[in-house]
Amino acid sequence: MISQQNWKLLEAFLLEIGVQPEHLAGKGLRESCSRYLELLLEKNKEVNLTSIRDFETATWKHLADSLALLALEPLGGVLDW
Repeated sequence: MISQQNWKLLEAFLLEIGVQPEHLAGKGLRESCSRYLELLLEKNKEVNLTSIRDFETATWKHLADSLALLALEPLGGVLDW
């Protein structure tokens, strides 16, 4: 699970670059993002999907990059979790 501290840092970063607060307020967003990273890193042990091997780095290099696109999306909250 993404630690509370890292989640707060991630939220602060995303807000700073222009992501609207309501796009980060989804119920279970932190849990869903954590589960995605868990599955990615687990499958990465079988198939080389990414060179990133640890959860914290994956949070910043995969998740932050992906969620940052919300700042550019006029519909913002249209994500399929």
